[in-house]
Amino acid sequence: MVFLAGGPAQGGGAGKMQADALAVGIKSGDAYVMQVQKVGQQLVRGTAAGLAEVLKVCRKPGTAVVPARAQPVLDVTGLARRPGVRPGQVGGERNSLPIQRPCWCRCCCGGVPDEPGRGGIRPTMIDCMMPTDDEARRKEIVDELVIESVDRGITRFISTHPDQDHVQGLKYLDSRMGLLNFYCVKNAATKDDPTEDFKHYCTLRDDPKKAFYINKGCSRRWMNQSSEERGGAGINILWPDTTNTDYREALEAAERGESPNNTSAIIEYSLKGGVTALWMGDLETEFMEEIDGHVALPKVDLLFAPHHGRESGRVPDAWLRQTDPTVIVLGEAQAEHMWYYPGWDTITQNSAGDITFDCRSGVVDVYVSSPIYDVDFLYDAHASANLDRYIGSFNV
Repeated sequence: MVFLAGGPAQGGGAGKMQADALAVGIKSGDAYVMQVQKVGQQLVRGTAAGLAEVLKVCRKPGTAVVPARAQPVLDVTGLARRPGVRPGQVGGERNSLPIQRPCWCRCCCGGVPDEPGRGGIRPTMIDCMMPTDDEARRKEIVDELVIESVDRGITRFISTHPDQDHVQGLKYLDSRMGLLNFYCVKNAATKDDPTEDFKHYCTLRDDPKKAFYINKGCSRRWMNQSSEERGGAGINILWPDTTNTDYREALEAAERGESPNNTSAIIEYSLKGGVTALWMGDLETEFMEEIDGHVALPKVDLLFAPHHGRESGRVPDAWLRQTDPTVIVLGEAQAEHMWYYPGWDTITQNSAGDITFDCRSGVVDVYVSSPIYDVDFLYDAHASANLDRYIGSFNV
């Protein structure tokens, strides 16, 4: 799934450098990736070093700068584009560079400006779940991230919680990308039989130079704080409340080696004049009911169902009334374990395949890779971005 948002992030002021387009990939697995492009900038220019890195990743023997058609087409800046897009061509209805195949992502959130004095944006990843038995596939996933981050750097990684299916591939990812800012809840989770990726999670979690502990209402430049140089990214942490008794019990259970699901963070992304989206990690229904009244949830347009859409992570009715989501996205849980949210409009990833939410001011256009998947609650806005098959739009 790709999530593209046009317009500045919520909370930025006039005259500050704002995000013009947000691209988040959601497909197989449990990793999130996001990319934002500077306002009014058609192409983010890459350095010679950045272009060299792209060529190192993409070029096949016998090809020129443009690789084989199965690979992203490169423009002169060294940024990846979808097959068939001419160098310098702007994709969609805004100046955005769509991710060609966001094949490893499941959920997503907002964008983060690059360092002072530069154009461009630092993308952010949330969680990862990469295959362990397919080295070529894993390399393909991270190669794409390398391409998308040319001369911009993917340096922020947000971990919702340290379950294996949310950290798998983290060690490899860090070795390739260099994760300089690691956002997670403060915890001491353990495992009876820790994997290498969980051990690496602990290394990043406990690194005083890289770790930033997220909690309800926390703030940081430029996550949700603006400066004179640029605006915030529209990312807010709604949970955990580190003083809450139920949450502290969940932390203690994770420290004993039990499931860390209920240590998950709740993350909101808001686009000014556009979409509000919400993710809840792997929170379980019973826990959500226990903390009802201790977390303030906004009205949202997109709700990514917790625990991969499983019935064990069914969002309580009280929370559904509070958030009143326009669309609920169900993940890739097995059908027998899925909760389908009767009475609500849903998009099911198991059937839709790759999903693209192209978010513009006041509207979200939806694209899927399945040639037959359809829903009856979207309207035809005649969208024509260079993405997968368009199935309709909804207003926000």
